[in-house]
Amino acid sequence: MAPIRDEIQEAGGYAAYGALLLERMKTFREETPVQEEVAAQSIGVAPGLGGLAFGTVVQCEDGDKAGRIKVQSKIFPEGPQTCDYVSPIAGAGYGLFAVPGVGAIVLVGKNPYNDSFPRYYWMGGLYGAGQREIPGMKSQPYKLGEETLLTKNEIQDDGEAPLDEAQVSYGVPNEADIYRDNNLPDSFLLKHPAGHSITLSDKNTSERQINEIKVKTAGNKKLILSDAPAAAGGNIRLIDENSNEVRITSIGETANDNNSIKTRAGGNIETMSVEGGVEHMIGSASKGHYTITNVGKGNIEISSNNGHINMVAATSFSITCGNSVLKMTPDGIDITTPVVNIIGDGDVIAGGVSLVKHVHGGVLPGPSLTTQGR
Repeated sequence: MAPIRDEIQEAGGYAAYGALLLERMKTFREETPVQEEVAAQSIGVAPGLGGLAFGTVVQCEDGDKAGRIKVQSKIFPEGPQTCDYVSPIAGAGYGLFAVPGVGAIVLVGKNPYNDSFPRYYWMGGLYGAGQREIPGMKSQPYKLGEETLLTKNEIQDDGEAPLDEAQVSYGVPNEADIYRDNNLPDSFLLKHPAGHSITLSDKNTSERQINEIKVKTAGNKKLILSDAPAAAGGNIRLIDENSNEVRITSIGETANDNNSIKTRAGGNIETMSVEGGVEHMIGSASKGHYTITNVGKGNIEISSNNGHINMVAATSFSITCGNSVLKMTPDGIDITTPVVNIIGDGDVIAGGVSLVKHVHGGVLPGPSLTTQGR
């Protein structure tokens, strides 16, 4: 540090020292190519220096699997060059990996030093004016000429297919949603060329309140984690393209909706345990009911193929069908019905007494039928 401080002091302060450094840098801009090469080699800088420029991706295939792309740019007068990937976060087996497709505009650079690091690199894409998004097709695929790599089947959030006409813009994905209402970029979005996306939004306007993380497939399967108020849909939702839904609500629009899970399906709902059991329990602190209701035309069927069906109630158990009611309490069984028919070939035993075999003492012989009124 001492030599640098001495140079600053000799130059007359930080401002003067900064101007001196800029003056020294002119050496690499004004010398002849031969002088430049000699000077550059003396401090380890590569001839031609470094620099940044925009270019267009012309190839994405990379046998080394390193995120390299081939770019055509004015900074490469000799023709398209393979550029290494400079990611915001990168390491051995972790980081952020996202490579643009053919036709994308990227920022490329040259490494000015003669060292072991890559000579050419790319480190970001440009949303430039005049980009075309074509319905049903990846606008910038990873390889041209193969139909399977060009097709894009994306369904919008509202279930509608994208517009039929090509959209010309700066290319920002879902720009209408990101800038909706206030023209503010209050959403972060990662979107694949096929249409899959991850969105982080915090939009508060008079028209809507959105505070959520949304994972969406191109086919409109969604996982939404929302911290928005209950009236704005704040909950956890798992939804498919047919609007079948599982919803977990922490704070609902009503007290009954708080801390709840709701399931909605257009077709069947099936729960199966292959080797274990299935248990539904309402806790002791709850005052709610367990309700099974079929408002359709089907039946409610409960069966046990290899075991028993046990139903236990502490206070009462009732079965109602029309005007007939069977009610069981700890004190007895009440049957209320217009007619009782007991059909069977066996016997009825009550209190140890057989209905068929019992004998009435003191009864005189007479007709087998008892006539009403006698």
